[in-house]
Formats: sequence, structure tokens, C-alpha cells
Amino acid sequence: VTLFPYTTLFRSMKILPLVGPLAATVALPTAAGAVTYATGKVFIMHFESGGTLLDFKPEKMKAAYKKFFEEGKDKVATATQEAAN
Repeated sequence: VTLFPYTTLFRSMKILPLVGPLAATVALPTAAGAVTYATGKVFIMHFESGGTLLDFKPEKMKAAYKKFFEEGKDKVATATQEAAN
């Protein structure tokens, strides 16, 4: 999963006066949190199965990364809601 679609979306949102920068400011931390969560979960899964940095194969973890990325977006949204209350 690359961040290219997300960075392009954030840049294009900033074009809209007032609303764009505000929306990008809200969306970017969500994507960043989801990326961090997914990366951590994938490496934990790899290391717990006996893997090392030397034998890590990103293409084999792509499906798990996508799943964890979506899970991470949900967790960030939940944490943001809890922090607001």
C-alpha cells in the first residue's frame, strides 16, 4: 500500500479555500496513524513467526498490511472520538 493516493488527495483538498486545509489537517493524522499501526502489526506478525529483517518479504505481507491499515484507520478514529469526549 502506497501513500500516493492519500498524499494526492490531501494536496488537492488544500486547494479549496478554508475547507480544504481544515479537511487535510484532519485526514492526514488519520492516515499517518493507520500507516504506523499497520507497519507495526506487520512487523510484529513477521517477527513472531520467527522472521528477521533479513528475510522480510514485503510482497508476502501486502494483504495483511491492507487489512491492518483499515483496522488502523478505525482505531485512530475511535481514539480521536474518545479524546474529544
